Amino acid sequence: MSNENFGSKAKLELFHLDPEITFTNHGSYGSVPKEILKEKINLQYQMESCPDKWFRLTSLDLWNKSIDSLAKYLGVESKKLVLCVNATEAINSVLKAIDLKTNDVILATEYTYPAVLNAIEYASSYKMPEKIDIIKVPIKFPINNTESFINIFDETCRLVKENNLKQSLTTYHQLQL
Repeated sequence: MSNENFGSKAKLELFHLDPEITFTNHGSYGSVPKEILKEKINLQYQMESCPDKWFRLTSLDLWNKSIDSLAKYLGVESKKLVLCVNATEAINSVLKAIDLKTNDVILATEYTYPAVLNAIEYASSYKMPEKIDIIKVPIKFPINNTESFINIFDETCRLVKENNLKQSLTTYHQLQL
């Protein structure tokens, strides 16, 4: 898909979203593309036609095929991927899996989704006798281009290294209009 197919044009062509509204909260109440919704309805019919088979066989097979397909796309092993229902479940899974140590830091932005930030703060306090530092990357608007945005993160990472800290995790979120 070329760049001109993103934004307002994509919203009209790919989604059932009201064209008169600019949606900014895709995390809590995200809309799926028309094609995905069509497939979701098809899967719902399959489930309703034979629930026993669906829950015992079909759903697990589809789940594994989804992971395999994503792994191939990302160029990683399937066993290294986990599908999560939402961002809160995902960040909690990651935080439980990583081994935080003294001098580790976690980078988040000033706009990190509150449930994600709460999970980070909780994990940083229970995993270590001394709390892990959470550094909030100072994002100021307007951001005029991608390079400016990347430079903000680069500068923060440079400061982390200069202070002999280890960056263990970085979270960032996107805003789509």
